Amino acid sequence: MRMLSAQTRPLAMLLAGFVLWAGAFLLIYFTQATGCSLGWQEIEVFGGLTLQRGSLVGLYLLACGMHLGLIAGFGRGDAGSFTHRTGRLLSIAALGANVFCFGGVLWLTTC
Repeated sequence: MRMLSAQTRPLAMLLAGFVLWAGAFLLIYFTQATGCSLGWQEIEVFGGLTLQRGSLVGLYLLACGMHLGLIAGFGRGDAGSFTHRTGRLLSIAALGANVFCFGGVLWLTTC
């Protein structure tokens, strides 16, 4: 696999957090729409936990974990460069957007 060139690496560092957020957005809402159309909210998997709620909470936690991993990845390397610091701050902002936008899957109804 080819590594990013010196010209594209700074741009990738700046965009990584919100590209990850956009992918999580698509996946979570795709799962929500698919689950509603297939009746996953009626299928209990454990106690009162339905397949719909479990899959949405699992994807939410996965997205949060991936954001935290990205932020930790920015903790290593050349922390003094502008793009490195800005990429880390943008990744923290993307984590905040993730918590704000998708946190409702923890308590709101799904369909």
